[in-house]
Amino acid sequence: MHNKFMIFDFKDSIPVVITGSYNLTHSAATKNAENMVLIDHPTTIEEYRNHFFKLLKKSVAAQ
Repeated sequence: MHNKFMIFDFKDSIPVVITGSYNLTHSAATKNAENMVLIDHPTTIEEYRNHFFKLLKKSVAAQ
């Protein structure tokens, strides 16, 4: 699985999840046909948050 999502949860703002094919690169912004979805639904954000921590538990630090 290729997970690509970001959770933004700042103190004075509404939490959001951003997901899609978009890479944070110059090529993505200027050449590629990319997509990005912004999600502000609280239940969906919580599911992404839970998934993130599940992935984190399984991760292995680079040696």
